Amino acid sequence: MVHEDKARKEFASRLALACENAGYEQHGRQAEIARRMKLTPKAVSKWFNGETIPRREKLRELATLIGTTPTYLLGEDIEESGQIRFYQELNPRQKIIIDLLDELPDSETDELLKTLEEKKQKYNAIYEELARKKKQKAS
Repeated sequence: MVHEDKARKEFASRLALACENAGYEQHGRQAEIARRMKLTPKAVSKWFNGETIPRREKLRELATLIGTTPTYLLGEDIEESGQIRFYQELNPRQKIIIDLLDELPDSETDELLKTLEEKKQKYNAIYEELARKKKQKAS
């Protein structure tokens, strides 16, 4: 119980900081987030007061909305500030990829990364071949 209370309070603290970093004014931000997420202000208020932590799907939606990661909000990041800045600089597609990778087992992540690397090498080889042919044609 004490651990859960601490986790909820830390979540609330990280949520407030992430909102501040995202440019949300302290006054009215709970109502704004509730409106954007189509939730009641009371539900969002409980997150900010450390009474509850949102479920996984809402947590992901919340993190995307305020430009951070679910892992940061849950206190699972070690290098918090650097990761927040890095995450905020990503485009929406990159954020989705990172969030999805965070949810996969390590073995699946490794397999996916291997596949992506193979695709990259394949496309690089095709590009090189096309560039050679274009150069030969121009000669």
